Amino acid sequence: MAQTILLIDNDETTIQLFMQVAAALNIEYLIMQNWARPQNLPGRKTIKAVFVNVEMSSVDLQQIIKEFIQNDEEEKAPVFILYSKSFSKQYQVAKRFPHNGELKKPFNAEELFEVLNACMDLEALIEYPEEKYREKIRNFRAYLTATNVLINKLEAYFE
Repeated sequence: MAQTILLIDNDETTIQLFMQVAAALNIEYLIMQNWARPQNLPGRKTIKAVFVNVEMSSVDLQQIIKEFIQNDEEEKAPVFILYSKSFSKQYQVAKRFPHNGELKKPFNAEELFEVLNACMDLEALIEYPEEKYREKIRNFRAYLTATNVLINKLEAYFE
């Protein structure tokens, strides 16, 4: 089952960062530049984390929390609030709602990775190319060893 992160934000820098990190980690993502209880959301079971810019005027954080944290029907997804000004009224109100963490903008890929790593099984998602080729390397080493043995025998034979 594909794992998806949901970003509700209209900041192009943040959107680009999420897209780059998601692509690097082989995670699907859904970007929404406003929140209006969309009908095209994938099942909540596939959404593994929700990131919400609480300083957007179109964000109804209470509705998002009901949708992802306080639902009893399905698996709950952690909700992280994004903000750029700690003194903003929207942030001050938002931090009173139940949520799983906060990221102050601008943040970098490493900070986003740490948050994702804490709430998702990233080890299962990341494909290490060396894992694919480990058996081929072992076979090649065995071939080289056998070749060296053969060369040594031929050298001893011709001496």
